[in-house]
Amino acid sequence: EQLYGLLCTQCHGRQGYGPPLAPALNDATFLGQTPDAAIQQIIAGGVPGTAMAAWGGYLTEQDIANLAAYLRSWEATAPASAAVP
Repeated sequence: EQLYGLLCTQCHGRQGYGPPLAPALNDATFLGQTPDAAIQQIIAGGVPGTAMAAWGGYLTEQDIANLAAYLRSWEATAPASAAVP
């Protein structure tokens, strides 16, 4: 939760609801369709062509796993997404 607060809230929001700066992470569709390994890869490598930075050179593998676990903790109560898969 601490790492999320320091690194992610500026774009994804305090509760992970996202827009307008970045996609929602506290989202049933995203969390239901995205495996932990993919979340970790996104955190580590960023997303080319977007503002999503690569944190792999800054965070340890354990930090990245902890961030993914924190996002996963939202899954049980995540709101349904309006996005079409």
